[in-house]
Amino acid sequence: MSAIRQALDRMDGLLEGWDAAGDYRGVFLRAYRDITARLDRAIDAGEFEDNPWMERLDLAFAEEYFAALRAYDSGQGRLARCWQLALDANRGRQTSALQDLLLGMNAHIRHDLPIAIHEVGVGQGDERARHHRDHDRLNGILAAQIDTVQRDIRRHYSVILGLADLLAGATDELLSAAGIRAVRNRAWEDALALAEAGTGPARERIRQELDRRVSATARTLYAPTRILGPVVGLVRRLDRALARWIRS
Repeated sequence: MSAIRQALDRMDGLLEGWDAAGDYRGVFLRAYRDITARLDRAIDAGEFEDNPWMERLDLAFAEEYFAALRAYDSGQGRLARCWQLALDANRGRQTSALQDLLLGMNAHIRHDLPIAIHEVGVGQGDERARHHRDHDRLNGILAAQIDTVQRDIRRHYSVILGLADLLAGATDELLSAAGIRAVRNRAWEDALALAEAGTGPARERIRQELDRRVSATARTLYAPTRILGPVVGLVRRLDRALARWIRS
């Protein structure tokens, strides 16, 4: 069994428990699981210039997520503020499924991805250029997965999100693809900054600034909940009940 397959099995176990318990951490994880499975197939098919590097990156990226969950649940270890905000929002159950999804994406892509890229190494010269091309090639794969992700979120958590998707037509896919490309481009730049920092303290300052910036976005995403939280929470419970009925 491949290492990525093991990570997928771990995600499946979390999803099973979370969905049974009504734990809204499942909204982001289900989307992340879909994307990880597609990346696993792409690596197996040799779609990248450096498939072993992409596999190492995917595993390092997943471990950042699992580490955030461990730190949050145990109260021990390093937990970025952006993840604290996202996971607190999940637990509060007063955010919409779309907010849950975006809060998770914000923390994992904008904060965790640069750290994971730096951990596996950006390389130098031709090697760095090759890794950058593979990083960009994944943008197209992610864009092609948007419909799959939306379908799974709609089926498991949010009928209303599905109706909004139908009304928006292709516009939301285009905006989502462009948004993913933009945040991943910035993640690459942040990874380079980490790689080129001369000392451990310099890298730590970059990580703190990264968390500050991503946390500011998280607070913006969560802001509507301060006024509409109870209403959104009620709608979300109804929405999820509808999704469960549709699946049955």
